[in-house]
Amino acid sequence: DAASASATALASGLPLCPILPRLDENVTCVGFPRGGQQISVTRGVVSRVDVNSHGVLRIQIDAAINPGNSGGPVFDEAGRVIGIASAHLRGGSNIGYIIPTEVLSHFMQMTENGLEASPLERSALNAEIDKESAEMATTNGSAEHTSMEIDGKDTNSKKCVVGVTGPRMVPGIAGLGANTQTLESKALRKRLGLKDEGDGGGVRVTGVWSPSPLIDLDAEAAADPKASSLRVDDVLLSIDGIEVGQDGTIPLSSDRPYERISKSYLITRHRVGKSVDLGIIRDGEEMTLQVPLRANRYLCPVYDQFDAHPSYVICGGCIFVPMSWPWISAHRKKGIPSYNAMSSDPANGDEQVIVLSKVLADEVNVGYHHKQYLILRSVNGTKPSNMRDLVRLIIKGGKLPNLEFRCYMVNQEYCEQLICLDVNEVKEAEERILKQHMVASWCSAECFPPELKKDDDDSEIKTMVSMLEKCNM
Repeated sequence: DAASASATALASGLPLCPILPRLDENVTCVGFPRGGQQISVTRGVVSRVDVNSHGVLRIQIDAAINPGNSGGPVFDEAGRVIGIASAHLRGGSNIGYIIPTEVLSHFMQMTENGLEASPLERSALNAEIDKESAEMATTNGSAEHTSMEIDGKDTNSKKCVVGVTGPRMVPGIAGLGANTQTLESKALRKRLGLKDEGDGGGVRVTGVWSPSPLIDLDAEAAADPKASSLRVDDVLLSIDGIEVGQDGTIPLSSDRPYERISKSYLITRHRVGKSVDLGIIRDGEEMTLQVPLRANRYLCPVYDQFDAHPSYVICGGCIFVPMSWPWISAHRKKGIPSYNAMSSDPANGDEQVIVLSKVLADEVNVGYHHKQYLILRSVNGTKPSNMRDLVRLIIKGGKLPNLEFRCYMVNQEYCEQLICLDVNEVKEAEERILKQHMVASWCSAECFPPELKKDDDDSEIKTMVSMLEKCNM
């Protein structure tokens, strides 16, 4: 992979260094910090090689990196590119980070091979629908057939993802879908079936989640104790034959065994869909699992597509949106609470965190005008799993006299806020509210459940009144 990427770089006149630079090696950073017409050159040394918060390899240097340097090349003494400038630590002194050529080569190789992210990763909802609904949605041009390549084999999933818009992109960062705990405790090692005297390696699996709802483990595989999935209390001993230390680190390379780095490097260095061999101990028995890597997915997505229309649902003037980092960033200066406690939680299946962003003032929602930034807990006593589920529950509530939304402020789950709206008043107010605030529809297209659309007409998505009046769910 590195050789292929190096050949591409050579064609443009910039050779890539195929190996990681060593500590204290001299580097030169080139760019246009803070703009300007003349190129800027800063020099320093390699301070550290580690991984970032996503487990991706990075190199720390002490050469100055400022806004304007980002994306510029960083050279070694031989004039080879060892990486591109990425960021600096705000508040730190001479702490800058670069993306090494190993990561660049990995990305370039994926683009040259035409590898694409699965529709799930590009979905505004991160959600799937069944085959029957998929065929209906495909008729309306709103869905896309789903497949994911694993070790060169197409899974040909007969499920479909809606809300897939925007440009194609390469697969995301690979992950195991598991968290781990260090194993320095001799008592804990003995409890988990390790027979060493506390001087061996391994880490305990503390939790697993479903990184992708598109690939399901069949019943026979789920019943097999040697199925290709980790379980809580498994002890992870090795990844592709490389021993994992009890502190969760591995040697940086065979010729640099005394430099340690997080085990996540052995995962993120592969592309999504690649399988790795995991040596584990389960219930005192050693075994090897072959586990396909998935893209890491979180309850709070890092982005919500490029140049994408916002996902939203408006009911009685209450605007509900899925929580994402772009939404948090857009409201950070307006007194938005900290969502850090849940932002890094993994997403299970099609799960989303739904937030009451604000209330469009109207007589139908008097008393709730100040409500904002609340997490939605339930609609008429039922918890919606995602935005499409929210639409279903709202429409189902048309049979009741009231729509009740129970919400809470982040980190204040015990303090529940109740928003009660009269269904008939909501119907009467819909057109008035949308017209006053110049909103085209009460919900974005990807949030509308495809099974509620007609094959030849999507007009019903534009009015909630007609759906509430039918209410034949």
